[in-house]
Order: sequence, then C-alpha cells, then structure tokens
Amino acid sequence: MIALHGYGRMDMTSYADVALRRGLVTWYQLDAIDESQYNQLLSPYAPYRSIISIYLWKISKEIPPKKQTP
Repeated sequence: MIALHGYGRMDMTSYADVALRRGLVTWYQLDAIDESQYNQLLSPYAPYRSIISIYLWKISKEIPPKKQTP
C-alpha cells in the first residue's frame, strides 16, 4: 500500500502476499495457485497490477473461498 499510495507505483504485485493469492483463488474458483499461474492471471492487468491488488485484497476478506471436496 505504501508503494502504491506513497510512491505512485501502479504495477506492483507479490506472490508472497497470501491475501492476493487467496483473492485470485476465490475470484477464479481455483483449488490452489502456483507462482506461474499467479503471474499468468495477473499479466493482462499490467501496468496496473497494484490497482487489481486492492480488489483482490477486498475479495480475500469478504468472499468465502470455494469449499474443497474430499
């Protein structure tokens, strides 16, 4: 958030951010996501991946993830 609001960096994302991964898994209704899938799914949003990150953080907090079946 500091990079986006403080420095105006509009194209930052991090696979290490659990909330972003959870948001993508929820949004695309996946069971799991690896780093290559993460990068592939976010590539269309370049150079504004910081903006989509805000939405993914919101999704990860407010929408329950898909329930996994055994």
